[in-house]
Amino acid sequence: MKRLDGRTAVVTGGGSGIGRATAEALADKGCRLALVDVSQAGLDRAAADLRQRGTAVSTHTVDVRDAEAMSALADAVAAEHGACHILVNNAGVTSAGAFEEESLDDLHWIVDINVWGVVHGCRAFLPMLRKQDEAHIVNLSSMVGL
Repeated sequence: MKRLDGRTAVVTGGGSGIGRATAEALADKGCRLALVDVSQAGLDRAAADLRQRGTAVSTHTVDVRDAEAMSALADAVAAEHGACHILVNNAGVTSAGAFEEESLDDLHWIVDINVWGVVHGCRAFLPMLRKQDEAHIVNLSSMVGL
C-alpha cells in the first residue's frame, strides 16, 4: 500500500476490532484519522494508543443508523480535518442466534446498522469525497451480518 500522508480517513466502528485494526493500518501509512463508534470508551482507548504513535486523531460518538448524525459527522470531519479522502464503513453487528429465532426488532437492528449505516455513510461523505483528487470508499461486511 502506498503512503497516505496528508490524507484523512473516517473509520466507522473504529473503537475496537476490525475497525480499530483498520485505523492502525491506515495510521501506519500516514493517514490522519476520524474514528467513529457508539462506544466512547472504545474510542478513547483507540485514540490514546494512536496518538502515542504520533497519529492525528479525532473521535466522534455517532450511531450510524442516524442519517442526520452521519451528516453532522461529515461536517465535523470537514471542520476538523479539512476533508475526507477515505471512508471505511466498518460498523457492523450480528447476533449469535439462528435466523428463524431472531425477533423482528433484532433483525431491524442488524439491518439498520449493517445496511443503512453504510448508506448513511456514503450519502453523508460522497459530496466531500468527490471534491478530492483521489478518494475511496471501503465497505466492510460479513456473511453473518445479515
